[in-house]
Amino acid sequence: MVTLLASACQDDASVTTTETGSSSGDGDGDPATGDGDGDPATGDGDGDPTGDGDGDLTGDGDGDGDLTGDGDGDGDGDGDGDGDGDLTGDGDGEPEPICGDGNLDPGEACDDGNLDDDDACTSECVEATCGDGYLYTDVEACDDGNLEPGDGCAADCSEEWKLVFVTSTVHTGDLGGYEGANEICNQRASEAGLPGSYKAWLSDDGGTPLTRMSHANIPYARVDGQQVAPNWAGLIDFALDAAIDLSELGEPAPLGEVSCGDDDVVPVWSNTAGDGTLYNPAASCANWTSAGGEQGAWGDIPSYEQPHWSSYCAAQPGCGYTAPLYCFQQ
Repeated sequence: MVTLLASACQDDASVTTTETGSSSGDGDGDPATGDGDGDPATGDGDGDPTGDGDGDLTGDGDGDGDLTGDGDGDGDGDGDGDGDGDLTGDGDGEPEPICGDGNLDPGEACDDGNLDDDDACTSECVEATCGDGYLYTDVEACDDGNLEPGDGCAADCSEEWKLVFVTSTVHTGDLGGYEGANEICNQRASEAGLPGSYKAWLSDDGGTPLTRMSHANIPYARVDGQQVAPNWAGLIDFALDAAIDLSELGEPAPLGEVSCGDDDVVPVWSNTAGDGTLYNPAASCANWTSAGGEQGAWGDIPSYEQPHWSSYCAAQPGCGYTAPLYCFQQ
């Protein structure tokens, strides 16, 4: 703003001029720096107060305008210096491929939008194949990570046999019911790393192995590969090819207790006849929920050449005694 003051008392009409605004003459609104950037002190021309010339507030002077101080010039903050502004460090300007996002990217054989290992495309975005160690649901019966025969899973990922074992743990007749007994079998198998699901060889008012279990047309075998029966029909013909005397860990059956029979009996809870039917209607420890004075029934593990492997004796009181369980893969 300019103000002209004319003196009425002087004949020479002298003029006084007053100017307000910046004194630097650079037109930027700061009073002194003369750099044209509008910040009052630095004189660096970038408009931030740090004095480093790059326009960010880090004071790093790296010229890229991001806050990392990496000096890579691309402004993405990853410090890779690839100039593409993404975080992959590959310099191609494309985001990194992500397996499971549903997009078929370079290097992926498939991408079905998930990271499940039980379908046609694995969590590594390669197509499921027999021998990869992943069980392809409803397509493979087994997959043990190799194509070698004779280990229970054939080269075409079909089962060579069903596993059977006696539990390494002993229990009273209170097994939590039949389903509780199945949970014991599956827990033991899982902790031993055995494949598949399992059911306990038990009979009670609710059913028997004949009505509850799958009937395999392939052999039943212990965890060491020893055949116990050639198939379901051979399993329920009262005698076995070998005793079910190895636990899920491949160890000898534990010694339980029994209140009937000879001193050398190795008992196992059963109450099941050698043909898979109910042995004694009154000897299931109240449907496997009692550890009291009710009647229980056992098999004798070593007696595989006769029905006694499954139905040896029953006694009352009996349910407070302890014994292991037979478990059969389904």
